[in-house]
Amino acid sequence: MNSRSVIWQFLVVVSLVLSLIFFSFTTCGEEDSNGMHRRGEAGMAFFELNDLNDRLVDQGYEKFSGSMFLSGASAFYEVSPDVRLGGAGYRGSSSNSFENGNGKFSFNFVGLLFESGLSVTDSLTLMVGSVAGMGSVNLRITESIPGSFEEALTDTPKRHKVGKTFYGIQPVMSVEIGISKKFALRANLGYLWGFGDRWNLDGKKFPGPLNQLKAPTITFSAHFGGNGNEK
Repeated sequence: MNSRSVIWQFLVVVSLVLSLIFFSFTTCGEEDSNGMHRRGEAGMAFFELNDLNDRLVDQGYEKFSGSMFLSGASAFYEVSPDVRLGGAGYRGSSSNSFENGNGKFSFNFVGLLFESGLSVTDSLTLMVGSVAGMGSVNLRITESIPGSFEEALTDTPKRHKVGKTFYGIQPVMSVEIGISKKFALRANLGYLWGFGDRWNLDGKKFPGPLNQLKAPTITFSAHFGGNGNEK
């Protein structure tokens, strides 16, 4: 990955975080009367796709990048000032292109959220937790795409689409900074690990790559409606 690509990805992540802050502030940032909190999240995941990419190259297709943008959200109750229970979900994708075709690898993951924290100061909390649940990965490859409007009326592209279910857990370490009683920022470092079912094509299942799903994650989140330090 060259320096221009790294800078571009960093700028996009920063833009996504700023967008999430604005969205949370204007739409879903407030605390519900029943004590539920919400937050938006964005960042990067770095999947290990060597096994999948080797199979694709053997069949004449292009590799997918394991670096993917993540977006997600969570909702939780504060059982105590430093213990939280709730749910979270994430999704991301990677695309490629080749002559007269393209492909997309996508994933989503939802699960139960548990977090426990240690208040270092009135505004700084260190938290550890995990999200445990299930998700899916999907692979779509389209080839022989027509090159003009006229060809699109007569030629049919070939599309291959398979997917699989996986069950996973994502331990996470976070640093949460309370800017005010109603606004906090977080930086999160995690690792998603899961084991997958067989690939599925219209009900027909068969073995293939990605028996395990592995991905370090780095995300940033904005939390409105109070933080773990609010007593």
